[in-house]
Amino acid sequence: MTRPIRWDIIAEQYDQMLKYATAIRTGTASTEAILRRFTKTNAIHSTYQAMIEVGRAQKTLFVARFLRDRDLQREINEGST
Repeated sequence: MTRPIRWDIIAEQYDQMLKYATAIRTGTASTEAILRRFTKTNAIHSTYQAMIEVGRAQKTLFVARFLRDRDLQREINEGST
């Protein structure tokens, strides 16, 4: 939550993210192989960066839901004791 989510990156890479997700789901590519492709060079792969942004959005939504929902707070606190 240090900066805004970069929705433009997600929009630009949306089709590629679907391609990789579908490959994993159908078993035509392993998660490990895709991660190797993303980390092959020192530069951050643009699709990987978009996936990171999607993860940031998911975390933000969870935190907002957690702050709003007392039942969820209780459920999580009970699980950590």
